Amino acid sequence: FMLINILQIVLLFYFARNRTGKVCCPHCGYSYSEKEQRKMVCKFQLELRCPSCRQKLFYSKKYRQIMGGLSMLTTPTIIFSSSFGLPISLTILSLAFYVPAMFFIVMPLYLELTEEEEFLF
Repeated sequence: FMLINILQIVLLFYFARNRTGKVCCPHCGYSYSEKEQRKMVCKFQLELRCPSCRQKLFYSKKYRQIMGGLSMLTTPTIIFSSSFGLPISLTILSLAFYVPAMFFIVMPLYLELTEEEEFLF
């Protein structure tokens, strides 16, 4: 079961679009540090401001779609754990490591910023 979670994270690393880990402001080219990227991922604000030029920035449509899909990966983990006969305590322990790994390691790799707000539909 833990191997399934590890496999998911490895596949997400493989398909990450932003493998360099660099996110830049589309207006002035300010490069965000890893710490700033993690803060942006965890804040869930639709509108951000560049610390250099103070222009409005938005999460890209593609990034928000990917994050919606990634956040739904935890549901099969919970549902299928009972199918494998795992105790609920092991499932909770597994999710306690999986969810922070998603937020702090995987999600910043997919982070993309745009200068205009893009609607999902």
